[in-house]
Amino acid sequence: MINEKEKEIIDTLKKTLGYDAPKIKQEQFDNIVDYIMNNETKGGNPKELIWRLSGCYYSYLNLNKVIDIFVDTKDAYYTSELVSFVDGNIDQDYLITKMLDTNDIKFISDSLANCGHAMENFLDKEHLNTLKNFIVNKKES
Repeated sequence: MINEKEKEIIDTLKKTLGYDAPKIKQEQFDNIVDYIMNNETKGGNPKELIWRLSGCYYSYLNLNKVIDIFVDTKDAYYTSELVSFVDGNIDQDYLITKMLDTNDIKFISDSLANCGHAMENFLDKEHLNTLKNFIVNKKES
């Protein structure tokens, strides 16, 4: 369940891309993400709300729960949008490991190609090369 402050955050994000959101703790952020995924599916796109929420809190909260949702559902669009929206300010080790764990060349290739190749602009070179090498090695095998 969410409290009134958390509900206000969700309601505001339904109307706007980003705003000067109130400070929250990691536990509250994770709780809001869970609530959105479980309760905001009628007539809306829960991933869009979670992406917007991430844009408000990436500067000081961990987004691994969001990465889990986008990568576990193999949503290349929101995975690459997330990296772009937060200017690459996420746990890149976690993201790359999670993506590679899917062992899905299409998902990884699509993630790299989406949003004008946003991941190429925001991932550090080592992580980007890890993904590119995975694709090359998969195609060769």
